[in-house]
Amino acid sequence: MLNNTKKVILKILSIYLISTLFFLLSIFFIVITWKENEIYDKSQQSIREYKRFLINLINTHDAKELKTLASKDNIQSCIFIKNKKIYCDFDLKSIKLPNKRGFFYDKEWIYYYTNLDKSLKNVQIILKGTNNLNQLNKYKKKLFFLIFIILIFSSFIAYILIKILIKPLEENIKVMDNFLKETTHEIKAPLSIINMSIETMQTNMLTDKNNKRVNNIKTATNSLNSIYEDLTDIHFNSKHKIELIEFDKLLEQRITFFTPLLENNSLTLIKSISKSKISIDKTKLIKIIDNLISNAIKHSKNNSTIKIELKDNYFKITNHTNNKLPLNLEQLFERYYKINSSNEGFGIGLNLVKKLCNDFNICIKASRLDKYEISFLLNWYK
Repeated sequence: MLNNTKKVILKILSIYLISTLFFLLSIFFIVITWKENEIYDKSQQSIREYKRFLINLINTHDAKELKTLASKDNIQSCIFIKNKKIYCDFDLKSIKLPNKRGFFYDKEWIYYYTNLDKSLKNVQIILKGTNNLNQLNKYKKKLFFLIFIILIFSSFIAYILIKILIKPLEENIKVMDNFLKETTHEIKAPLSIINMSIETMQTNMLTDKNNKRVNNIKTATNSLNSIYEDLTDIHFNSKHKIELIEFDKLLEQRITFFTPLLENNSLTLIKSISKSKISIDKTKLIKIIDNLISNAIKHSKNNSTIKIELKDNYFKITNHTNNKLPLNLEQLFERYYKINSSNEGFGIGLNLVKKLCNDFNICIKASRLDKYEISFLLNWYK
């Protein structure tokens, strides 16, 4: 599986799982709130029924007999007549009575503090029963387990569906990769013959017109050589020859090379170049510089400005694009990615730059300055 495909699958799965989890947790809290209210309602109902039992008991027994009351349905009680405690089967010191009559709770118990009845205004009671939250905790565990099972199952189904949907795209990318690999092999021999023929050609025997044609052939051949080397670097591992390079001098040479192309596209170059050195393979550094400058020229508006800045340990190139930039600038480094399908090229230049930067521990970052202005910054450590 391609790295880009893995990233896409992970992104889609992450979004799907987060949204699914959010949905399930919303349902979880709704159900738990409903269940909690149901448990409290049952507890309150049980206590109210016990209150009616006490009213009947008080109406049919005297105060002395109330002292022999036993707990019923796990409900305990304290009874006061004219603020005098006549019966209590739990410790009142463990609770703090509220100012108002009604139900109140703690971690384990539910309490009901009220007058016993309108006809018995001098009789107050405090009833104590279990709040049954242990049932709620058991219910929560079961619900969490169910959510976990649903997430696992839905993740598996989502992964299978994403794989099915992405498979055609992945196959197309593999076809493109294989095509470019085979093309790289196929153009090597004819390109070598063209290069050899140009080198051995006796140009002093040619007319000025034919000499100009030969120079055009040389320029075109150099472009083909550059494309061939880029394809080789992408698809085949080549050995690196590390040396200390004077970045500033090499950059000036490459700018001179691109000057005619800048002029043809009516582009202005503003440069700020300080002395800088870097340990790298020289040919790979040329590829990095050339691809970044070529990319800036290719995607710049006519009559706009390209800025190049080189300091001790960083290189920056900025340009105004003729296309709206994507929201995720990391896409620019993906192989075959093109902002506009009508643009020239295969969409491998920035992918190659990213690969070479990674090979030599150079940090490269794309930054959006506005909708149409972008900069590429390279940092390295000496």
